[in-house]
Amino acid sequence: MKKLSALVILVIIVNSVTAQWLPWNSPTEESLTSALKIDNQAFIFGYNAAFSTTDNGLSWNTLPVDGSILCSAYIDGNIFVAGQDGLAKVSNDLGNTWNDINILSGNNDIIDIVQVGDQIVFFPYKAQWATIVDLNDFGNIDTLLLPYTFSEPYYAEFGFSFGNRLFLAAGEHIKSTQGPIKGLYFTDDFGVNWEENILFQSQAFGSNFTDAYVHGDKIYMAVNGSPSFGTHILLSEDGGANWSNYLEVEDSYFFNSVYLNEYGKCFAAGGQLSNNQIVGVTLENGVPVEISETGRFRCITGDNEQLIVVGDQGMIYAQSTTSIAEEDYFSDVTIYPNPCVNELQIRFKTKLSRLAIINIYSLDGKMIKQLKTQNDITVDLSNQPAGLYSVNINGRTTKIVKM
Repeated sequence: MKKLSALVILVIIVNSVTAQWLPWNSPTEESLTSALKIDNQAFIFGYNAAFSTTDNGLSWNTLPVDGSILCSAYIDGNIFVAGQDGLAKVSNDLGNTWNDINILSGNNDIIDIVQVGDQIVFFPYKAQWATIVDLNDFGNIDTLLLPYTFSEPYYAEFGFSFGNRLFLAAGEHIKSTQGPIKGLYFTDDFGVNWEENILFQSQAFGSNFTDAYVHGDKIYMAVNGSPSFGTHILLSEDGGANWSNYLEVEDSYFFNSVYLNEYGKCFAAGGQLSNNQIVGVTLENGVPVEISETGRFRCITGDNEQLIVVGDQGMIYAQSTTSIAEEDYFSDVTIYPNPCVNELQIRFKTKLSRLAIINIYSLDGKMIKQLKTQNDITVDLSNQPAGLYSVNINGRTTKIVKM
C-alpha cells in the first residue's frame, strides 16, 4: 500500500448555506391565514385582510375583498379565496376584481379549496356536503356528499387531492364502538363512495391533522400529536394507502402548514408553546427554528426564489431560496469508492437540467481538475499522488482519500 501524504481522518463535509428569515413590513395587525406567491407578486390573506406586494413588502396594495379569509389557492390563472360565513370569491386578474361563488353549504366557514381535475372543491368546516365548482364555468355548481355529518364537536381539518383521488382529514370524529378517532377519508368517485384510511383509527396517532402537500408521487402530511406520540411529518409514496414517519419532533411543537420546494426539501410552519407563550417556528432540514416571539405561523408557501411565512398579528417573514438552490439541487449525489485508487465515480440520483461544476482540490488548496457535466461521470485520478482531496460540486464539498 502506498504511504499517505498526510494523516487522514475520513469525514464528509457539507457546506450548507443557512438562509435568513427576514421580517417584512406588514400592512395589518390582523392574523394572517394564507399566502400565495405568483411570479413576482406575494399575496397575503387573513381576518379582514387581503393585500399584495411586488417589492417584498415595502409597499402594499389593498385588495377589494371583504370578510375573513381562511384559505386561498391559485389554479389555472385564477385566485380563489374562501373563509368565514360561506365567503368564496375568485379573481382572474391577480386580485384587481373579484366575483362571488355560490356556496351550497350555507354560512359554514370554508376551510380549504382543492382541485380535482376540472373541479374545484370547497370544503366546509361543519356540514354534510361540500360545494363543487366547474373550473370552466364558475356558475356550474354541485354538491359533494361528505363521509359523515359534521356537527359539534366534529370538524373538517383540510382536504387535498392526489390524481383523481380526493382526501378529507377530520378531527374529533366519534364512532360509538371505537371512541374518538382522527379520520382520514378518501374518495375516487367524487363522494359516491368514501373509504377510511385504517392507519388513523387510533387515538395514539396524534391529536390533529393540519396540512398535506403533494410533491410528485409523494404526499407529506403534518400530524400534531400528544405527549406520548410527538409531532410528525408523515410520508406516503403510494397515493395515501400507507404512511411512514418522515420526521418527528417533540410534542411542544406544532405545525399548521407544510411546503416542499422544487428540490424536494421539506419545510413546515407553526409554533411552540414556551413559558406559556406561543412562539413562531419553522421546520428546516428536520430541525425546528424559532423565528418570532409574537405568535404562531399559520401558512408557509413559496416559489423558486422565495419562501414566505405568515401568522398571528400580521406576522410576515421571508427568505431567499436562491442562496440554497444550488445546494438543494445537487444534494442527491453519490461519490465512490472512498478511498479510491485510480478512478472516482460521481453519480447523480436525479437527472440534471443544468451543468454540475466539479472542482477537485489537493490538500494544499490547489485545483487539480475542473469538470462540467449533466450526467454521471468517472474522474481519472491515476496521475495524482496518494493523499486527501476535496471534491466540490456547485458549492457542496466532500473529502475523499486517494490510495
